[in-house]
Amino acid sequence: MDNPELASPDDFASRFRKDDEAPQPPDPAPTAPPPVAAPSTFLGLLEQTLIAPVRPFHVFEEAARRPGPGFGTLAANAAVYAAAFFGLNLMHALIAYPRALDGYPPERIAVIGAGALIALLFSGFAAAGALHAVGLVCGGHGSFARSYQAVSTMSALLLMQSAALWLPPAAFLPAALSAVLAAAALEKLHEAKPLAARAACGVLAAVVIAGGWMAKRQVESAVAAFTAQPDAAAQGSAGGFATPTGAPPDLA
Repeated sequence: MDNPELASPDDFASRFRKDDEAPQPPDPAPTAPPPVAAPSTFLGLLEQTLIAPVRPFHVFEEAARRPGPGFGTLAANAAVYAAAFFGLNLMHALIAYPRALDGYPPERIAVIGAGALIALLFSGFAAAGALHAVGLVCGGHGSFARSYQAVSTMSALLLMQSAALWLPPAAFLPAALSAVLAAAALEKLHEAKPLAARAACGVLAAVVIAGGWMAKRQVESAVAAFTAQPDAAAQGSAGGFATPTGAPPDLA
């Protein structure tokens, strides 16, 4: 039986030329770049601040995916919660101490409140500086703007602090919760080491709670001493001007 005829070199060459001339699939269309997320709006930041105490890691993780809002938006957000904080404290003072504001005209109260509000807003920048320093120590590399964003987003803790006035045993809860929020902000916005951030924030919260407890004891002692002074003065006055019940012996 004869062997089949083998293909010649020319046949192989023509076959390869046909393969090269075969139509190639078209190049895929270029994909559009992913849309750039916009910074949070003022209303969005107000909402994030309300949710932060309940879902801190979720809020700061979402914030890290967006560009940071401007300082004006952050300061306005903090001002809203600070104003609510002073309003709640004023309400508590009027209910607990009805005559505490006697002699203070409304315009003077407004000036005092405005000054306290400005002071609280400036203290927010100081708190951001402290948080920024902690973030650097814990291996983070975020900007100061991100630190102030974290402080502004934590402003709802002021409302919890006001609510604690009605329930003094719970006064330590805002400070304890601030440690959780600060640790979440350092991890998500600064990419700090989680263990170091949580340990540092926990220690700072413990110091704040202990300092607040000691300050509360000193204030209570000072108030007790102040309220005891009128009673002591009244007793001393009564003893010094007591009317004699009998005549001296040499005048008897």
